[in-house]
Amino acid sequence: QMCIRDRFYQIYGDEFLHESFLYHFYRKDHRHNFSIYFYLILFNYNNMSTLYSLLAFLPQVSILLTCTFKYYKDLVFCIFFNTFIFVVYNKVITAQYFIWFLAYLPLVIPQNSLYIKGRYFYLILLCVFWLAGVIQWLITAGLFEYKNMGAIYHVWFCSAVFFLDNFITSIVLILTNKGRDLSQENIVEISKQKKSKKE
Repeated sequence: QMCIRDRFYQIYGDEFLHESFLYHFYRKDHRHNFSIYFYLILFNYNNMSTLYSLLAFLPQVSILLTCTFKYYKDLVFCIFFNTFIFVVYNKVITAQYFIWFLAYLPLVIPQNSLYIKGRYFYLILLCVFWLAGVIQWLITAGLFEYKNMGAIYHVWFCSAVFFLDNFITSIVLILTNKGRDLSQENIVEISKQKKSKKE
């Protein structure tokens, strides 16, 4: 990957660096999307400073750093949750972004206490709760975009509801996570326990 990046930088120079990496730090997308920031960006599009775009990263970066330091020993949950937070607090969120964290669910669910204790109904309820947040946004945005019904602030309100939906989902996931400690010390301890059981 590094060789490919270096090669493209040699071909395109600073334009490649800007379009592939730096652009995302001050990106402004005024079209409606799942992000809680889109309404603010829409009405300040022409006079929005780069400083604002960078300030929008502060909540995202601070939560990502906090989660990384808190869950780094539980690698599976750490990667999943950091991806989840990255998407939820992003300035632009479209539906394909959900794939980034949903791909980790088969690894995260088996270490969730609701799954471990056989409380599948509550897991399904959590999934339905999250999907309801997505669906209510899609219906409102679809009516606004294709049927010219409602107003842009209705879509933003649904974005705010979706943000709250994700916030509640993240709290439930944190409280029910029973992940494995994958630190070196713990792996050594687990292997010792396995050896003693065999003996």
